[in-house]
Amino acid sequence: MDLSEWTLFQDLKRLAPDLPPGDRSDRLGAYARVVAPLNARGLLASVDGSGLPWRLARSEVDFEQHALLTFHFEATVPASGRLRLRDTNYVSSYGTSRLALGVSPGTVVAGYEGPTELAEVAEVPIWAMSDDQEEATRGVEVVYGPSGGGELPAEDPARSGHPTPITEPVPPASDEPGAEADRLTALFFESSGRSTPLLLLAALVLGAAHAIQPGHGKTAVVGVSIQGRRPLGRGLILAGTAAVSHFSVAVALAVGAVVLAPSGFDRIDSAATRGVGLVLGLVGAWRVGASLGGATPGEPGSGRRIGSSRDAILAGLALGAIPCWDAVLLLALAWVAGQPGLGVALLLAFSLGASATLLGVALLAGLFRTAARRLADSPTLERSLGTLGGLLLAGIGAFLFLG
Repeated sequence: MDLSEWTLFQDLKRLAPDLPPGDRSDRLGAYARVVAPLNARGLLASVDGSGLPWRLARSEVDFEQHALLTFHFEATVPASGRLRLRDTNYVSSYGTSRLALGVSPGTVVAGYEGPTELAEVAEVPIWAMSDDQEEATRGVEVVYGPSGGGELPAEDPARSGHPTPITEPVPPASDEPGAEADRLTALFFESSGRSTPLLLLAALVLGAAHAIQPGHGKTAVVGVSIQGRRPLGRGLILAGTAAVSHFSVAVALAVGAVVLAPSGFDRIDSAATRGVGLVLGLVGAWRVGASLGGATPGEPGSGRRIGSSRDAILAGLALGAIPCWDAVLLLALAWVAGQPGLGVALLLAFSLGASATLLGVALLAGLFRTAARRLADSPTLERSLGTLGGLLLAGIGAFLFLG
């Protein structure tokens, strides 16, 4: 566990000060099972360009000078090919990073001349490495195949994961009393009810900021909100249904993370994302076809309407169904700490904050739509905006479905 994880774990313990005493390793083991799928997502592996889905074989908890979590991931690989492995976890941490590549009997590799066991690699702190030495511990690329199967393709040797040992000492951790109590995070995770409103406000703001990042449905929201006669109302409907869907999916996945085995979460994420992409793609394709066929967002009773509230509800439910692992982790960790009620409240605030960002995007798109209609209120403009919105939805859907 890096320092930030250990700090989080200590803070989570404060959420449940009245729990009966127990083995600390039990809670750490539960924490490890929750974060294992997130670590797997940061361990990128492919053979001949095809990604490898990881399975969690087991996780282990040990104690040295700090808590040590060990994750054992497995993947099924072809008999031969070009393997690329890249570890993107903890890129901002300042612990140690080591890499070794073991080869099973009957297999040969080309492009790697480093150690085959981690025990052969010195534990050098990252701050004491050069950039090249650190980079060599983050990834490897080799060509492998069965022994006796012919000569392997020529390959430029990958940089070895065996950095030159450096013996400069690591600065000792501060033992100054009271330092732990002065952390800013203590303000949020003290068990007093006085800090709960501030914690909920922080979750609300973080949810809004989280939705600003790429990949959270803003383009699809624009595609829905620039069509029809009531774009502002549809934006509100879309944001509300997205919040409900986001909250429900996160709760379901958190229950699975704590109660069920987490090893299949990579498949859940892939299937859910592809399903959302299929729904958005179908809605977008239907809108493009309707617009090109001459349909306009006419008044009720005009038999060929597009841009209805039903489409906004469907798009909102689909956008919210994309798994948000940050929200899942928020609830799961609170559950592990013995405070599921507070975790649900934090998740609800997080979802409302994210939906507020989507609502803002929808309102801006709706205002643009309203202003454009005032400048040129014509069937051609209506069909053009309908086609544009449909293309945006179809494009986002295809991207999610095809991965």
